[in-house]
Amino acid sequence: MARQALVEVREAVTAYRRRGLSDEIDGARSALEAAGVTVTVHRSCPPLVDDLDGLFGWAVREGATNVVRHARAAHCSIEVTHDGSAATLEITDDGHGGTGPPGSGLRGLSERVDAAGGTLRADAGPRGFRLRIEVPVRVVEPVETGSSAT
Repeated sequence: MARQALVEVREAVTAYRRRGLSDEIDGARSALEAAGVTVTVHRSCPPLVDDLDGLFGWAVREGATNVVRHARAAHCSIEVTHDGSAATLEITDDGHGGTGPPGSGLRGLSERVDAAGGTLRADAGPRGFRLRIEVPVRVVEPVETGSSAT
């Protein structure tokens, strides 16, 4: 019984931690607006597969956190697109581009993007910061359930 209870607790915690992209965009919008940052969201893609949705959700949370903590930006843009072969998330701000090495959040995010076969670019300029993630989209073939021959 104890082992089963532990499994159930782990499943609940994992589900709690894994918020999808839509939830993370909503949370980012709230956090950024509370910090005085105007937010623009543009999403022009169909729903993403669960693992990619979770990865992009994680990236939105990390990107918004960085804008609030470091950028001192007036505006932030979050854009999600899909061209049929790859999905792209781009977060840009007009704040202080920043200097120095990436923190542990961006390093961890980069590892997750690499594991998904994607690329991450984090570019700091004199005016603003851009986080861009591109991940190939796997096509899941429908599974045939067999036919009923008469």
